[in-house]
Amino acid sequence: MSKLLAVAVILLALPALSAYQAAARLTGRVDASDGVGLRGARVSLLSADRQEQSFRNVADDEGIYELRYVPEGTYTLRLEAPGFAHADINAVSLRAGESTNVPPVKLDVTAPCRGAPQKLQLAAQAGALSRQVQSTVSDFRGKPLVSVRVILRDDSQVYSATTDSQGRFHIVGITPGVYGIQLRLRGYWDSYFSDLRVQAGFITSPGPFALERCVLGRCIPALRRRKIVVCE
Repeated sequence: MSKLLAVAVILLALPALSAYQAAARLTGRVDASDGVGLRGARVSLLSADRQEQSFRNVADDEGIYELRYVPEGTYTLRLEAPGFAHADINAVSLRAGESTNVPPVKLDVTAPCRGAPQKLQLAAQAGALSRQVQSTVSDFRGKPLVSVRVILRDDSQVYSATTDSQGRFHIVGITPGVYGIQLRLRGYWDSYFSDLRVQAGFITSPGPFALERCVLGRCIPALRRRKIVVCE
């Protein structure tokens, strides 16, 4: 009888052991903008396939986090802390029996005209291709705008691109840091957005952006219908 009981216990444990071996593991670090780890930052892993399935943890004293026993699949990783704009890392693919390490992510303080949520995606390649910015530009009706000049700059560096026939732009090889982004197209009001953070190991996807058309094609501030908001 005792042998039969032992066999039964083993058989009952096999599915749990199999699930454990098939699970994935995710690790990473979340920092403030000064590089100091964010203690107690909330970490959430949301399933792209099954929205009701999620996994949560908090970062330790050094901002390091770990999620174990996660089923194989594709997820969105959300990092958040009180007083900081959260970051979403989309299309995080986890494989059974493997450990995935996410590059360090910096969160910015929330303030007026600042601290918009970051939309990131893990870059498939290292080096210059792991530091990208991509997005789309349209008019206020949603029509893609072609040949918009996109200028990304900080105090010492400038990067630029133009939108394609679908209103898309793509800039690669950007030095990690915080930039302002300016959008310019003849017949439309210039738009400027500050505090766009570029992080190593990620593709940053701000926006999508929309430009306002000037009245009769004449960009005269006195004729502008919308209130001009300047964020310093």
